[in-house]
Amino acid sequence: MPRRLPFFALLAALVLWTGCTGDDLIEPEDQGVPVDVLETELQTFRDRLDLTGALDTDDDATLSAQAAGTLQSREALGTTVGAGAVVARIDPAQARAAVRQAEAQLRTARSAYELAQDNFERQEPLYRDSVISAIEFENVRSQLDQAEAQVDQAEAAVEQAQDQLDNTTVRAPFAGTVEQHFAKTGEQLSPGMPVLRMVSTERMHLQVGVPERYINDIDPDAPVDVRFRALGDAVLQGSIRFVGRTVDARSRTFNVEVELENGDQQLHPDMVGRVLMPRQQLDDVVVVPRRAVERDEDGHRMYVVVDADSDAPRIESRLIRMGPTSQGRTVVLDGLSAGELVVVTGQSNVADGDRPRIMQRHASLDDAMLDPASTRRPVADTR
Repeated sequence: MPRRLPFFALLAALVLWTGCTGDDLIEPEDQGVPVDVLETELQTFRDRLDLTGALDTDDDATLSAQAAGTLQSREALGTTVGAGAVVARIDPAQARAAVRQAEAQLRTARSAYELAQDNFERQEPLYRDSVISAIEFENVRSQLDQAEAQVDQAEAAVEQAQDQLDNTTVRAPFAGTVEQHFAKTGEQLSPGMPVLRMVSTERMHLQVGVPERYINDIDPDAPVDVRFRALGDAVLQGSIRFVGRTVDARSRTFNVEVELENGDQQLHPDMVGRVLMPRQQLDDVVVVPRRAVERDEDGHRMYVVVDADSDAPRIESRLIRMGPTSQGRTVVLDGLSAGELVVVTGQSNVADGDRPRIMQRHASLDDAMLDPASTRRPVADTR
């Protein structure tokens, strides 16, 4: 009877046999620390202030009553009217009566003037012939002057009454839309009471509060990029039309107005926009993603892949001197040269002297600024 091998001896033989199969052709690979890199180059950096501003319109007016009376009519909300159009009416009955009364007084004054003029013309020859005395003639002249003054006064009263009649109509000062009502039809109004609000969005501008430390840095001729959350990824081009020279004592900001075209009527008052306002431009500088820079007790640090094309690439730690930062990009003023491979993703897992495994070699700074998770893919070994 054949002798059985112990169970453990069989198991050991099985493991030994398995280790001698095709798997013994795979040798463990020193893959290194996975990183994404960017080859730096000299480029132009535009330092821009990232601010917010609220939209306002040049034409936004609250129209008030200029005459007392009952509100007869008003234009409906959303009605678009032209400049000079009637948008509200106040009962004109009293104003019309006042006009008629003033016109009657004017006719009376003119009649009195004509009578005084006729009397003066008849008395003047008698005065020249010494039929009447100088005192009597001066009395006639005085009556004529008084009649003329009464005519002037009556004409002014007619003009005033006509103005009051005209004020019973509220007219649009510009072409726009009725946006809000403040008084109801049939309500009694007094001069100065608001009736309705009119708005035109043809000309829009952003009111931007800029920190006072930049008061001498704003270039009024530079274009401005503006984004609104309601418009998605659309970038609108604006222009600076006003730069304030006084600083608000509470907010420590000065006012800048950015003008925007609104031909498609997508912009509306009080919308909040993100404003990228140019501050300075640096030419021929090294620019890297801000996330690639780490800060420690020694200062700002970056990691560079050296000897990338050799059999022994390694990570080198560098202390750098940073320049301005804008939109997630920063200028490196010292410690980094054009043409070097900087680690832009994975730098938190590396140390000086580590062996890197390059997963992504970005072709440009714009490419390196994308979300690393959406762009990462292994690249060929650079050795």
